[in-house]
Amino acid sequence: MNGVNVDYYYFYENNTDNTTITVADPYNCYLSAISKRPLVSRTQFYTYMFKPAHGNILLYEKNMLLLMHEMTHTFGFSRYLYSYFLDSNRNTLTGHFKNGTLDGKSCIVLDAAPLTFKLRTFFGCPTLDGAYMEND
Repeated sequence: MNGVNVDYYYFYENNTDNTTITVADPYNCYLSAISKRPLVSRTQFYTYMFKPAHGNILLYEKNMLLLMHEMTHTFGFSRYLYSYFLDSNRNTLTGHFKNGTLDGKSCIVLDAAPLTFKLRTFFGCPTLDGAYMEND
């Protein structure tokens, strides 16, 4: 068998476009035919906006948080993938995302039973609607 035995490929690309204000752009390249989970993803980092740390610990931390944020999108937490979520029987999940408001701003609330249960337990809030997703 050729290739590498892995569950997930993640590619990074540098984009030198200096006309954008976008810092990074994640994209799922390939989803599993059965589970619909991402298998191959990539993120473009716009080097004009994404600055190397060069020893600056605060900028290094900011860059690492940005990287983790973009990877989270490619793992499935992206509005483009919510419609592919499956239930425990591998049927397409419905009714698991809705519009909400947080601090006066509209956002998407992800209400998948296992996730919402863990969030309610973690935060000690039995009425939490689900996970409030960013809107940017």
